Amino acid sequence: MSTAQKTTGNPAVVLFIGQPRHGKTTARKILSEMIGQPGASCSDVIYPLLAKHLKMTEAELRAMEKEETRPMLVEFGDYLCGKTETLSVVPGGTPGPGVYFRSPSTLFRSLYLMGIRIIDGVRRKEELDEIRQILHWLNVPLVVFWVERPGNPPTGDNTAVTSKDADATILNDGTPTQLKEKLQTWLDSLKRD
Repeated sequence: MSTAQKTTGNPAVVLFIGQPRHGKTTARKILSEMIGQPGASCSDVIYPLLAKHLKMTEAELRAMEKEETRPMLVEFGDYLCGKTETLSVVPGGTPGPGVYFRSPSTLFRSLYLMGIRIIDGVRRKEELDEIRQILHWLNVPLVVFWVERPGNPPTGDNTAVTSKDADATILNDGTPTQLKEKLQTWLDSLKRD
């Protein structure tokens, strides 16, 4: 149990943020396995809602090439988080008012209410700011890691958060085993605090 958890009685939330294809999901999966806690990605909230909107199954949507679906996932995520008011890339048009709960922290809230405490894919500054406010109000500790793969260029998407928005940076510059060792070092530091 971490010092933060002993102090508040609430398990900490860990967020992995960063550019696409830098290892956020890999880091989240490794940490989830290490501590035996479920984890998820913000896109895990978007996929079933977008699939329903497109009148297809989630499996069909996930089977499509990621680069083909990325513009739709980005736009639908922006819509759910209240960043845009209309859908132009997503077929089927903009849903009517009240169809979806929309706020900057919609994706996080959905995962948090399902008991998920290890999350990747937060992309918007407003989203992260609102998450911080909610967790502060609930007295829940939050740790935000920026995951960076040196030499991997940024991909054009809607990632607005930067390394400055994180509490710490994890350089994903090796194998998954080496990434696990870095996460273990962080966990060990919590035990010492």
